Order: sequence, then C-alpha cells, then structure tokens
Amino acid sequence: MQRRVFVVEPYIPNGGTYMAYHIAKICAEMCGLEGIAVGSTTPEHKIMAYDPLFPLISLEDLGREITARDVLIANPSFSAHHFGLTLPGRKLMYVQDFKTFSLLDCRFDRYVAVSGVVQRFLSAVYDIQVPIIPAFISDHSFRDAPPWAERPDRSIIVSPKLPHIYLDHLRQCLSERGIAVDFTFLPPEKIPQTDMARLIGAHRFFLSLSPAEGFGLMPLEAMAMGTVVMGFDGFGGRDYMRPGENCAVVPYCEIEKMAEMIGALLDDPRAAQALSHEGKLTAQTPKYHYEEFRRAWQGEIGAFMDAGS
Repeated sequence: MQRRVFVVEPYIPNGGTYMAYHIAKICAEMCGLEGIAVGSTTPEHKIMAYDPLFPLISLEDLGREITARDVLIANPSFSAHHFGLTLPGRKLMYVQDFKTFSLLDCRFDRYVAVSGVVQRFLSAVYDIQVPIIPAFISDHSFRDAPPWAERPDRSIIVSPKLPHIYLDHLRQCLSERGIAVDFTFLPPEKIPQTDMARLIGAHRFFLSLSPAEGFGLMPLEAMAMGTVVMGFDGFGGRDYMRPGENCAVVPYCEIEKMAEMIGALLDDPRAAQALSHEGKLTAQTPKYHYEEFRRAWQGEIGAFMDAGS
C-alpha cells in the first residue's frame, strides 16, 4: 500500500486550515505520498482554491486507516482529539495560534510556529523549541487595486473578527475627539478570497480589532493591497507591523491611543499614503510568499521524514 499523508479538516475555509492543506500538498509532492483529507467539511464552499482535491474520510475512519508508515498533519486546534497518544505514524503540527486550544497535544513528533509570539509561547509554557515559518499571502492579495489616492476619502473597512466591546469604546473615543468616521464592515459570513480582496482593496484603511492572533494574515493581505492597517497589532502581527512606519496599530488594549492615531491619519492623507506604500513593500517581502513557504517547508519535511527513517 502506498504511504499516505493525512491532513485534518483542510477544507474548513480559514487561513490556518488552508496552510495545513498546503503543507500536506508539499509533503505529498515531495515524498510521493497520497494525500488524504480527514474531517467533515467538504471543499464545495469554493471560498478557497484546492488543487489537487484530496479524497475525504471521516475522523472515525482515520483511526482505522492510518498506519505506522503514514504521516499526519494537524493544527493545534484539534489537540483535544489526542492524536499524538492514540494514532500510529509520524505526526507534524504547524502551530498557528496560542488561543485555539486549552492544552496542546504534546505527543507530536515535530512542531513549527507561525510567528515569534507562538514560538515564545511554546517555549515558555510547554518547553518545546521550534523554528518559525510565516504563513503565506495568497496570490489574490496582489490583484490590481485602485491607487490609494483614488479610493474614497477617509474610507475604513472593518475586519469581521470584531469584538463589539472594543468597537463601541473606539467609537466613543472618536466621538469625544470630534472625529467622524463611517465604517464599512466586511461580511460576517465567509466569502470567496477574491471578493474579500476586492472589498479591502477598495478602501484606504483596514481596521483590525482582533485582540490576539497567532499571526494575523488578513492585515498582511490588506497591506499587500496598499490598504493602511489600523487597530490592534494582535501580538502575532508584531513580526511584520512597524507602527508609524508601515501601519497604525497599538498594543492590546490601548484604544484611546488608537483613536488618536486614527484621527491623525484621517487628517493627514500624505502620512497615510506613506504608510500605504511601506505596508505594500512589507507584504512584498519574499518570506511571506508561497515560494518561500514551500522552500522552508521542504526543508522541515525533509528533516522530519529523515528523523523517522
């Protein structure tokens, strides 16, 4: 029987599972393995593109199918299944957050972190020392967007990851300072990546109020389209966000300072356009592109497979 690489829930339409799908794809191509998707979500949503499509089996079937010759790839959000303790085979985890699980499955064979904050979290809490491979920006983020100056003045689009207590307090702070803002909200439901890129790229500013992210892929995608990122740095964003240079973000939970920065940028289009330019240059850094993601993972997978030989 051909050796296989199983990947857990790759068709859930979010950035973390999309990264896991691509790791499995790289592993399958590099090592001549058959790719198998595990879970209950199908790719029929068409929110993200998958090529090739892996056949889908259930979590229950995984326990019956996987052998000691196979590879399993799973995100930390599936730690409650305890795959490390209960399943045979080599196991690889791309840790893309620090808050999507209560306890990490610490019985995998290899771990990789998406950012510095996740790397430090794994070291401090679990004494697991890992390398960093950043997430990649999909090609749709580099689609042609209107020049920044041609976008509607003072236009702000808001991330759907939105705890309303922060938005309400921000609005109050803006109102107290006499700053009038009319927010546009991305749809709360999942939409195709190309549609999301079009919406973000039509605005001058992108507001992210997610207080904590392992990486923060959507703000980096906004930078790629020249949309100025404002809001919280999300911890994980500190790997690529430089406040006052390529974005206008603050640490959690400095909302009053955020309101001041927003007001200053809305009143100074020249400074805002400079942030747009620098943010785009940041997103163009090769380490955030698929080619570098693939190269880095080929190295990790090679070491991972050699260790299991």
